[in-house]
Amino acid sequence: MSATTPLYYDEPELYEFKAIILELREHPGTRGCEVVLDRSAFYPEGGGQPADRGDIAGLPVTQVSKDNGVILHRVSSPCEELPDSFVVGAEVACTVDEAWRRDYKQQHTGQHIISAALLEVADAATVSVHQGAEYLTVEVESEAISEAQLEAVERRANEVIEADLPVKTVWVTDADIESYPLRRKPKVSGSIRLVMVGAFDCVACGGVHVSRSAEVRLVHCIGVERIRGRVRSIWKTGDRALADYRLKCGLVRELVDTFSAPAPDLAAKIRAKLDEHNEVARRMGLLERRLAEESAVRLLSTRAKPHAGAGQDGAADIGANDSKAGVLTAVFENESKGFLRQVGERLAAESGIAACLVNRKDDSVEWCIAVSPDREFEFNAFRPELLRIVDGKGGGKSPVWQGGGSEADCAEALFGAFSKHMG
Repeated sequence: MSATTPLYYDEPELYEFKAIILELREHPGTRGCEVVLDRSAFYPEGGGQPADRGDIAGLPVTQVSKDNGVILHRVSSPCEELPDSFVVGAEVACTVDEAWRRDYKQQHTGQHIISAALLEVADAATVSVHQGAEYLTVEVESEAISEAQLEAVERRANEVIEADLPVKTVWVTDADIESYPLRRKPKVSGSIRLVMVGAFDCVACGGVHVSRSAEVRLVHCIGVERIRGRVRSIWKTGDRALADYRLKCGLVRELVDTFSAPAPDLAAKIRAKLDEHNEVARRMGLLERRLAEESAVRLLSTRAKPHAGAGQDGAADIGANDSKAGVLTAVFENESKGFLRQVGERLAAESGIAACLVNRKDDSVEWCIAVSPDREFEFNAFRPELLRIVDGKGGGKSPVWQGGGSEADCAEALFGAFSKHMG
């Protein structure tokens, strides 16, 4: 099979073309078909740049790869299910997804500019890159880069973009390459393609790029992480950077309206509000613990008394509905998560206690069982019946078990079953 003629290097702005089908191959491991064309503007995955997307005769191209000079265009349909017109020798109309190509040209050229700026400003050589669907990352051979250095790198990269430098490519041989100011030594030999951003950067690369640096539009570092003893910076580039800027401007406007503060004062205003919230939460926790203690004491006081009447919202319906079994029960309404456990733990600290507690929500229920260590209770023996009654799940270990369910009106049945089990 002769090599496919690549069109993406000489005509990177070509998005529609016609080609002849030379071969159809079943892709190993999938049901997709790989289409071999005599010529192609589809860029195959490589050099950190994802493959192009688009369609061949209306069939979506899901992947493009290269095998010994042959470009393979994968479509999702098996070869035997392709249209009748989709045969070897047929001419087909092909379309490259222009927005996809534009995005990754910006990512790739942007990455070259960022890597060159990292080397110039921070003496940080790039060791690996990744062009992802949301952002690109650049990993450098440095243990640390300061925030000031990163700001300088970003500023320098955007100066190069604003300068609208020409982005050119040239094919050279091993003998000629020494005359070029390479940012790093090529990993290949023979015929080598160099990509040059004006006089600012020159590096071997097989990817597709913009024609002038201004087409990258903008780069912005959104984060840094440490990995394998190196620094990996995370970047928004091109149209992605502008979209990120618009998103964050919208968020700032919303926060300005919410907190009635100008943008420069937002951080201090939000911190103050968080401090207020934390103080309220702390006080609420104290009140909840006090309520749990009082509820437990009240419940303990009913051990020798008959079952009390129905409680109101936010209060407990407390009673000893089976004095013979020595079981305490209580129904609470819309208490916070964790409240039942606090009551249960307080009850279980007393001797001879077996308690079954319920916290009713609008359309669900929380349950808690507390049994003092000096009373016999096999939770696993009672568990199937309990979970059936509450229509839920849960567990734990002595002396307190808890869980939840969807049967909000299960209290009477649950209390009866528990009293019977303990009797």
